[in-house]
Amino acid sequence: MYFICQFAYSYYSEEYLKDMPTVLVEADKEHKGNYLAFEVDGDSMEPEYFAGDIVICREVKRDLWQYKLHYKEWDFVIAHGTKGIMLKEITDHNVETGEITCHSLNADHADFILNLGEITYLFNVVEHRRSGKAKRRSR
Repeated sequence: MYFICQFAYSYYSEEYLKDMPTVLVEADKEHKGNYLAFEVDGDSMEPEYFAGDIVICREVKRDLWQYKLHYKEWDFVIAHGTKGIMLKEITDHNVETGEITCHSLNADHADFILNLGEITYLFNVVEHRRSGKAKRRSR
């Protein structure tokens, strides 16, 4: 599995991935599909995800984007052509226009709309690993 660190977010291409080291991740069963691990950067998804956390993601194939995404079941890593790579909750998917509404868990960050035509890759977050640096959530 490839590991994309936070510093690589601004540059993400096939050539770049070919030169990336792979990381072995233990799993209790064999999984199908393309998987990548990303290091979380920023505070837009706090208090669920903190900078330094790792999210393991499965690629959502482009031919499935024409159908309603299962956005109520997953958080997503979105690789956008100009805005870079971001971890977001998708709260709406308009299949007719190809637009998705992206939501941050941190109220300091406003929702925004992206068109799927501008997105390079889309991933479901299938596992979340804490960095050990994160503060405890209030109880």
